[in-house]
Amino acid sequence: MGEPAVRKSVERVLSKVEKHNKFAKAVFHGNNQQLIGATYREQLMAEGCKRLIINSLD
Repeated sequence: MGEPAVRKSVERVLSKVEKHNKFAKAVFHGNNQQLIGATYREQLMAEGCKRLIINSLD
């Protein structure tokens, strides 16, 4: 693979990651994206739910 092809591939992956992070932030918008006072189990559940929503819409 030549350098332009590698650069294009890297840019495509970075763009996808950036879009995913922006979407994840939009899905979980309350309390500045923080779970305040939640137990570890509740945090895991919230993260799992967020991931499920994002993956189902992605």
